[in-house]
Amino acid sequence: IFDKLKIRIDGYDKVNKIVYFYITGFIDSCSGIAFTESNHYPKTNGCGRINLWEKLNNNWYRYAAD
Repeated sequence: IFDKLKIRIDGYDKVNKIVYFYITGFIDSCSGIAFTESNHYPKTNGCGRINLWEKLNNNWYRYAAD
């Protein structure tokens, strides 16, 4: 199964300069990783309210939304 997974861009927040990525192959995937130049913690994204925003490294975060 893991050889069929691909990472795709989920969205881009121009105001806060955040790029959202998610792993394809999961139904209704509203979680993934995000890159932000500003280190801004967003309240929402295209999936809804952000309920997880965990720093991974430098400007990279793990996120989940509902």
